[in-house]
Amino acid sequence: MRRALSDFEPHPHPDLIWGWLEARFGIPPSVFAGHRLWRRGASPSIWIAAATATPPPLDLESFGMLLSRKPPPHAKPTSVFLQRFGDAATLSVVRLDAAAARRFLSRAAQPIEAAGLSRGYCVARGPMGVLGCGFFDGARLLSETPKFWRAGLDLG
Repeated sequence: MRRALSDFEPHPHPDLIWGWLEARFGIPPSVFAGHRLWRRGASPSIWIAAATATPPPLDLESFGMLLSRKPPPHAKPTSVFLQRFGDAATLSVVRLDAAAARRFLSRAAQPIEAAGLSRGYCVARGPMGVLGCGFFDGARLLSETPKFWRAGLDLG
């Protein structure tokens, strides 16, 4: 049975989410001025939408943009969320040249030297901007971008 979009409600602990984004990625809460966090019933997923938006009384699957499927401390930001807000990140950022960006988008693990980068999720930036979410395991960068994105890419 599908749940109605009206099941969306404001997230009860937005400061926890904003604080995690600032602590892990260096994205200050001010970047999200004009936005509001939402959750859908008992689901752990976190959604972000314009503060002026309200869920319409329709049977829809989503509202706004998915930020994460789990709350902190186990949160993994979606690549779409990072593509929208990741330019503001000052921590946990990996800068890739064009060849490394192609490997990242093809979902190939690659060794990297990342001084000051701690194990965990990171923002991957290429020459054209934020590529999406990566995971640094201490020695390698693993792509966390959706698998289906690779199908539409010409990685030449």
